[in-house]
Amino acid sequence: MNPPLRPPGGRDEEPIAPLVPAAVKRPRPSPAPLPELPDLRLPTDADALLLDMARVDSSGRLSARGLLRALSWPAGGRVDIAVVDDALVVGSARASLHVVGSRGALALPTAARQMCGIAAGEPVLLVACPRQDVLVVHAARTVLRLISEHHTRLAAGSRAEGAGESGGAGDGG
Repeated sequence: MNPPLRPPGGRDEEPIAPLVPAAVKRPRPSPAPLPELPDLRLPTDADALLLDMARVDSSGRLSARGLLRALSWPAGGRVDIAVVDDALVVGSARASLHVVGSRGALALPTAARQMCGIAAGEPVLLVACPRQDVLVVHAARTVLRLISEHHTRLAAGSRAEGAGESGGAGDGG
């Protein structure tokens, strides 16, 4: 077996100190501001509401020029879109991914449409509230369900009134 090799001069090898600069003390950066979340609320003032109907096309867009004019939302204007229960609530925004199209169309995100049961080709009810600067999109089936429930209550009320009367118009009593 051969003896270990030694460098010339007979010294053992020594590790070289790493070539890393000394740490520089820097102030901690301030945290970035949190993004502003949209505060989209459903309108409740019936006297301030404007209604229209539209159909969602195969690309998820709907045309709402009249209501967009009433809301003063120009083409290229930014909007936030939120799902509130089974409705889409759209509100103007300073910074958002969504914009009003050049022809007064709104593109509704696929996931949001699916959550609200809004399918391509189906009619939707549009409810605008200029005072709150919001537009609410309801699936037609939601509106039909509400109307059906209202009619059921009306029919039950008229049957109850009819049962409480003792005769009729020709009773003479």
